[in-house]
Amino acid sequence: MSDPLLGFVLDDDLADSWAIAFPRRDPTPLIDIPSLVTEADSLLADINVTCAALFKPRRRPDPCGVRWWTDSCSAALSIIQSCAGDERRLAAAAFRRTVLDAKRAWGDTFLFQPNVHDLWQATRWRHGWKSTRVQPLRSPLGDVTCIPAEMDAALADRFFPSHGAPVAAAQPDDPPPLPTRDLTAVSSAELSSALSSTSNKSAPGPSGIGYKLLKWAFVASPDRFVHLFDACLSLGHHPWCSARVLPLPKPSRPDYSLSKAYRPIALLECCGKWLEKVVTSRILSDINMHHLLPQNQFGSRNEHCAVDAALALVHTAQQGVRAGSPISTLLFDIQGFFDHIRRD
Repeated sequence: MSDPLLGFVLDDDLADSWAIAFPRRDPTPLIDIPSLVTEADSLLADINVTCAALFKPRRRPDPCGVRWWTDSCSAALSIIQSCAGDERRLAAAAFRRTVLDAKRAWGDTFLFQPNVHDLWQATRWRHGWKSTRVQPLRSPLGDVTCIPAEMDAALADRFFPSHGAPVAAAQPDDPPPLPTRDLTAVSSAELSSALSSTSNKSAPGPSGIGYKLLKWAFVASPDRFVHLFDACLSLGHHPWCSARVLPLPKPSRPDYSLSKAYRPIALLECCGKWLEKVVTSRILSDINMHHLLPQNQFGSRNEHCAVDAALALVHTAQQGVRAGSPISTLLFDIQGFFDHIRRD
């Protein structure tokens, strides 16, 4: 039996039953950071306990499982395993014909009786098979190792260097601080708007709780989230500060035994990302309302994207060519920039 994965196999038909089983708790005073962290942990624990009562835990798929496999294929395989000599060769030939017929029948069904979900899934087949294992890596000492602990250390040394020079939080050229203003309380409509734009297919964080479960929990007990998120902003603390970091291979690298051939992707808690979306919406609202960024700033602005920046660059170059002026472009790629940010 394979080890269980994080999360559960959700059944949308049981969404109403899940909402009824989700515990409603009276709001407790969140006056300090320890009580805030306790409430955040209690919320995720209640979601997992409710799921455990209704759903089966996720498990790793069978590597031998295929979509076209049928009972006839299983029977033909059993015959091969019970035969020997010439009978085994005949049974093997019959097994190959059975497999061929099963594949052809599955393909005909898929092509001539399609649905929208299957067609979109088929568009991903061109990407090939996914690799779930990292190749042996070269340690900082120069030795190639396949021991998981040593590979983790090599990737951690690459992704999270500990030898960065400290950077002071306050610098001599910092502008003078601006006057503060009262913080607006979090509302249920604000949380609902931020949650509505999330995808149920987003990878969950360490708890295994995705956006679908958060939507169910919010419908069942919205006041609990309003109370928790309002305390997060009032106390200025982010209670979901852990993440699962996965290494992804960079394309077309000559040597995948080097740690720099991989890039990290952090799977954050969806509940924490939900909180960050609320804060982001508030910041973007202030940017637009008070015109805090210039027009040539394309990041962190509504209705501005990388395509707009590329079009502006092309337009500027074309105008310069028409005017007979020399044109040049200077691009910066700062290696290891995020690795050396002052995390405190």
